[in-house]
Parts: sequence; structure tokens; C-alpha cells
Amino acid sequence: MRYFIHLSYYGKKYRGWQRQPKAISVQEVLEDRLSQMLGHKTACFGCGRTDAEVHASQYIMHINTHEEFDYDPVFRLNKMLPNDIAIYSL
Repeated sequence: MRYFIHLSYYGKKYRGWQRQPKAISVQEVLEDRLSQMLGHKTACFGCGRTDAEVHASQYIMHINTHEEFDYDPVFRLNKMLPNDIAIYSL
């Protein structure tokens, strides 16, 4: 199943969207928290890239998983994420 996720982030602490070696990125944080929530490694695919310390107020990404949610994944994921990343809908 493919799930689209609408989110925003304040990028001051991050080296942009895309995962990269030796620097923390928004994608890395989301993949780590999603993998923890779903119980298996989960990749995120963003709609584009941002540079270091850039913010995004309307960002769309997607994940592929066989998981069917019997809980509110938006609420659960927001509780797991740092305050500078917010999920609006899935």
C-alpha cells in the first residue's frame, strides 16, 4: 500500500530533506521514526529536496508498506517526532 503524508518542518537543525552521510536530515528522522512505529525498515520518498536549514510549510512524501492501521498513525507519529517536524495527514 502507498500512503501519502502531508507534513511541514522547520529546517534549522537539518542538512536538508535528503538523507546523507555525517549529517542529520529530515528524511533520516522520519525514516527512523516510521521504522520504529511500523516495526520494519521503512523508506520515505519526498516530493523534492531542500537545502540545509531550509523550512517547508507544505511538503508531501510517500511510504510503501503492507501495514493497515488500526490506530491513528498521524497522532502516533507526531508524538514520536521532534517538535520541528509536524504531520498533518496521511
